[in-house]
Amino acid sequence: MSTHAYFTTPIYYVNDRPHIGHAYTTVLTDALARWARLLDPTREVFFLTGTDEHGQKVEQAARKRGVTPQAHCDELHQAFKSLWPELHIANSDFIRTTEPRHVDVVQQALQQLYDRGEIYAKPFAGWYSVSEERFFTEKELVDGKDPISGNAVEWLEEQNWFFRMGQYRGRLVAHLEAHPDFIQPDFRRNEVLGFLRNDLEDLCISRPKARLAWGIPIPFAPDYVTYVWFDALLNYLTGIGYPDTPGWERWWAESTHVLGKDILTTHSVYWTTMLMALGVPLPKRIIAHGWWLSPSAGKEAEKMSKSKGNVVSPLGMKDKYGVEVFRYFLLRDMSVGQDASFSEEALVQRNNTELANDLGNLLSRIVALVEKSFGGVVPEYVERPSQAADQRLRAAALELVEGGYRTHQLIEACLGLVRELNKLVTDTAPFKLVRDDPAAAGHIVRTVLDGLAAVGKWLSPVMPERMAELQRRIGAVDGHVIGGTAVIRGESLFPRFELEAPEAAPEPPKPAKAKKAEAQKGPKAVISYEDFAKLDLRVAQVEAAERVEGSDKLLRVTLDLGTEKRQVVAGIAKAYGPEELTGKLVVMVANLAPRTLFGLESQGMILAAHDSSRLFVIGPDGFAAAGAEVS
Repeated sequence: MSTHAYFTTPIYYVNDRPHIGHAYTTVLTDALARWARLLDPTREVFFLTGTDEHGQKVEQAARKRGVTPQAHCDELHQAFKSLWPELHIANSDFIRTTEPRHVDVVQQALQQLYDRGEIYAKPFAGWYSVSEERFFTEKELVDGKDPISGNAVEWLEEQNWFFRMGQYRGRLVAHLEAHPDFIQPDFRRNEVLGFLRNDLEDLCISRPKARLAWGIPIPFAPDYVTYVWFDALLNYLTGIGYPDTPGWERWWAESTHVLGKDILTTHSVYWTTMLMALGVPLPKRIIAHGWWLSPSAGKEAEKMSKSKGNVVSPLGMKDKYGVEVFRYFLLRDMSVGQDASFSEEALVQRNNTELANDLGNLLSRIVALVEKSFGGVVPEYVERPSQAADQRLRAAALELVEGGYRTHQLIEACLGLVRELNKLVTDTAPFKLVRDDPAAAGHIVRTVLDGLAAVGKWLSPVMPERMAELQRRIGAVDGHVIGGTAVIRGESLFPRFELEAPEAAPEPPKPAKAKKAEAQKGPKAVISYEDFAKLDLRVAQVEAAERVEGSDKLLRVTLDLGTEKRQVVAGIAKAYGPEELTGKLVVMVANLAPRTLFGLESQGMILAAHDSSRLFVIGPDGFAAAGAEVS
């Protein structure tokens, strides 16, 4: 394992307040850095975040407010810098692109590339988008507008400076093909390779000061400032002391950039070719995550955006439900690379079922038993203790940090262990066994406590304060329980939440025809118990899931019923990604006549509930063996 690890977020543009997209990227990067430290406490881990403070949007926003661009940045950057500690984010450094250390690096890089003939001047004309601060070709426009933001563009003709990006196309393709794990997840790498099948044009890297004065001046062309992306991307090198601080190369060799999919092209093409031209090796890895979507009644989920008024405030969620429950939901519900839907209902459900019911109740039950029957101290093992729980979760964490980055899978591994521990307590009933065989009961209790300690350790990057408290209550140090240590009951570690019912808006009067149709629709017909008893409802565990080619709604799911495997084609792809279903316990109709969908035989049906915003797969409340009958 390497001696260094370097993680970065994008630097966030100071034209707006932090929202859920910023929070997710930063929480994800923070958790990855924490897992890297857990896996090897001797490894040096560096985590950089910050703010992007130059460009036309900043200049315009400052002018509109009647302040200088610097004053605007000084105020807006603080919204990000002050929020991160409130979200329990422990970054090593916070960089601003207006800092002298960064301005020096950018100007050095510009001069170096100019001296090497990598930058040249020429007249240029094109469609310019203020919102994206970049030019687009006629072919790239969508309905005559910016293809990314959908905003208006304007035609500009001016003399500018260009970076010879196009000449690096072949070299970049070769690197992507030789390093398949360079961009994660893999399908994002394929998207970049698809982009590179076309010719790669040279990149305009300047803006005339007559049009835009707020930027880093180009040293060899004083009437120009540099393009905001050229400036911003270099922050990853500035943060580790490039080029003059000894040892910056050790950090860079283990660098991982975490970012949203909407800025993948700038990082995987602009940034990589800039590095090639500077003679700097490419970073170790780029992780491109998806978007948080807002479920809309009667519509497909749509990307959260300020213009649509559907952006979730991380401040609002953390204040209402607690920072660590918010962090848990973000890392639990998004499969890195895929989009995910955010809803308050889903957050509350995760808290109530997994944190309050499964983990919190197990902790309360076992600590209460220790207090009542073991003098309030951790009992000793009858036999030599096993480290299986810690080793199992460590293996899952190692897989995550070394390339999987599927945080929901590691969380599921922890929750899977919690469900097994709950089942152990239910099956062995140590609270009864202790009367007849205290040693055997103590062995079971110690097994559960060790399992909880392992869960507390490996979930600590997700919920650092709550998991530290969990370990304190069971007398654990660094994920290991010590016999004879006092336990502490305390208040509920994860209180349950109840959603506030929205105020019902008065319904408009319905036309007579609508009232008649509603009356005719009515409730579903009453059936007899005998009819209901014909259904064979079983608990099943999802062994594997994949999308059905040609359908955006269907998943092909392999279910384990204990004694047999079934294939079910389920219309749940818009609510669940394949990865987040794997390992999940569901309830299925096992005696439904098979039917064929998209050429695939479906041998049953997965039960799900839905409301106006999203769909929820139904499963047992706690652990139940695959194949268990539902009655």
